[in-house]
Amino acid sequence: MDNGSNIRYLDLGPKFMSADGTIAKAIMPDQLHPSAAGYEIWVEGMKPLLDAMMASK
Repeated sequence: MDNGSNIRYLDLGPKFMSADGTIAKAIMPDQLHPSAAGYEIWVEGMKPLLDAMMASK
């Protein structure tokens, strides 16, 4: 589905994982929904791609 233009795929999963492959409760307390700290990681992961996409418009 990623067409390299207005539809992009971005796997942020690894950014939430510790070195041992687990997700810290401080990041996702219920292992599904991000905490405030988890949303910070999400934003930091998405920002470069979104900035690049917006700059190309």
